[in-house]
Amino acid sequence: MSAWRKALHLPDRQETFGAVSGVALPEYSMQVKIIPGTRIVDLICDSTNPVFAAEFANTFADEYVQRGLETRSSGSDRTKEWLSRELGNLKVQLEKSEVQLQAYSRATSLVYTSDKETAAGAKLKQLSDQLAEAHGARIAKESQYKTASSAPVEALAEVVQNSGIATYQGKLSEMRNELLKLNAMYMPAHPKIVQAQEQIKELELGLEKERKTALARIRSEFETAQLRESMLVTVLAGQDQRVSEEAGKAVQYNFIKREVDTNRQLYDLML
Repeated sequence: MSAWRKALHLPDRQETFGAVSGVALPEYSMQVKIIPGTRIVDLICDSTNPVFAAEFANTFADEYVQRGLETRSSGSDRTKEWLSRELGNLKVQLEKSEVQLQAYSRATSLVYTSDKETAAGAKLKQLSDQLAEAHGARIAKESQYKTASSAPVEALAEVVQNSGIATYQGKLSEMRNELLKLNAMYMPAHPKIVQAQEQIKELELGLEKERKTALARIRSEFETAQLRESMLVTVLAGQDQRVSEEAGKAVQYNFIKREVDTNRQLYDLML
């Protein structure tokens, strides 16, 4: 039995039969057979006392099962203790790396709007879009100003879209037609012809005034667009310099952040 208990990883001890220790055991023999191709063990106890044989075999099997359960339970307890200890260490490591990341971000003034883009980078992109828009607006205003400056008076209304110019042009056209009719009926010195000519001169003066006003407005819009484009170029250059300076800082930031992400993944996995 000592050999079998050793093979089954059971401690050697004095067996008892019945409630009182030290009672003499009946003669018996014990056989253990492993059924091939299975995990089943066949226990055979042979004794002159059938009650003892049955109780001995059953007790032997129960002891082995109980010892196996105790062994597995002890292993689980050790595993849980190790996991708890490692989880605590990972939590401390995660918190330490997070504090380090925040401290570095504050020290370098790095602000991220997303996982891959800093606030400075986002502003640079925004300024680039604004500059492209300002560049297009400046070209449009410059083209309009040059066209209006060289366009004949008759085409000004279409170029500058000024209602005052269109009004003067309409009245001038009516008065010139009226003058043609009067010239067919009266002599050049006739009061009606003189009056019509004076009205035409007044309308022409008014049209010229409207033309100058429209050109001044267009020129002002062109200069404003030009100034805005120039300012954006300057601001964009400064922002580009700042982003370039942040590029080196971002390398270290991303290194620390990867460490934080790794620690967090390990912590979540362990948890």
